[in-house]
Amino acid sequence: SSHSMSDEDDYMSDVFTKNITEPQVPLRPGASKSRKRPLEKTKNDEFKIKPKKAIEHESRERGLTTAIGQDNKGFKMMAMMGYKTGEGLGKSGEGRTEPVPISLKSSRSGLGKEKFEEQKLIARKKMRIFMLQQRAKVENSKRVDFRSRMSEKFAAKLVERDLGKSQTACQELDMANEYTEPLINFYWPEKWSELEDEEPEVEEYTVTEKLVMLTDYLRTEYFYCIWCATKYNDQDDLEMNCPGDTALSHD
Repeated sequence: SSHSMSDEDDYMSDVFTKNITEPQVPLRPGASKSRKRPLEKTKNDEFKIKPKKAIEHESRERGLTTAIGQDNKGFKMMAMMGYKTGEGLGKSGEGRTEPVPISLKSSRSGLGKEKFEEQKLIARKKMRIFMLQQRAKVENSKRVDFRSRMSEKFAAKLVERDLGKSQTACQELDMANEYTEPLINFYWPEKWSELEDEEPEVEEYTVTEKLVMLTDYLRTEYFYCIWCATKYNDQDDLEMNCPGDTALSHD
């Protein structure tokens, strides 16, 4: 009390106020970092690019597991033959209704076997198409009647003889082409017709029909004519020098 106000430091002077700062709300440890992390994670996810192999694999898997569309040419052909969407394949309709998964091989071994199986499939398709065409001709027009020239029994023997010659020639030519079995069982001599995987429709063919199909294969694949007993150089050579594709044309 002995000092006057001027002698004492004023509590509002700079001595008291210069060290006072605005109060701050303490942050929870790690709070600022945690606010940034969701944004960073979202950005990273947006710009993450799948490897090329992964994209190709997903695309391939989608293709292999997708059923054939109804606008596909192959599907239309199957529809004409009585197939309906969702039905199984085979006589009983209990076969597969969806695509068969394909296992892609990384190695190049066994390509010869794969090529043979491909040729086998093509031959069987040609055989079915041929039979549809032949039977349509039978229904729409009369075919040449062998009985007009010889007895039915004698004609049948000639056809069987020609079929046997064709089968022997086919086996020799196929084996020279490194085939270990016939594309169609009746293409080779009789023992091959007893194989377990013989297709049921093969039994429906007549001897004459088998002969026509087999001689067509020999002429197309090897330029060979059983009645000329000659293997020509090419298709032009065959057409110029062979009288025709039947026994009658060689009389």
